[in-house]
Amino acid sequence: MALSGNIVSRLSSHPDGALTRPRMAACTIISRNYLSHARILAQSFAQHEPDGRFYVLVVDRLPNGVSAGGNMHVLDPDELALPYFYEMCFKYDVTELCTALKPCLLALLLNRYADEVAYFDPDILIMRPLVELK
Repeated sequence: MALSGNIVSRLSSHPDGALTRPRMAACTIISRNYLSHARILAQSFAQHEPDGRFYVLVVDRLPNGVSAGGNMHVLDPDELALPYFYEMCFKYDVTELCTALKPCLLALLLNRYADEVAYFDPDILIMRPLVELK
């Protein structure tokens, strides 16, 4: 279980040139059999970063009627707008696929949802506030 606390940020600026503090978001990428891992990660993130948002990309989508949980925002692979997504599914095993999609997920989050994003592998438990990442 290796910590993968990769962080990508973009500082926004006001018209007068003053920098604003980035809004913290975290994310992970899973296949549906790792949903329980992602739930624990998201809960631990919410416990220590209550103002943050947690996103999870489920590469094989959740089955109909299955909820990810209250504190996770589930992203569909279609949101990545990758014309070659299905080819990647056949080319890579699930671990390689999740790794290959990481840059696309981070770009999506930075462009649409957050000013600052931390990526965590789904088997991580956050044990304290992420002050070092801010």
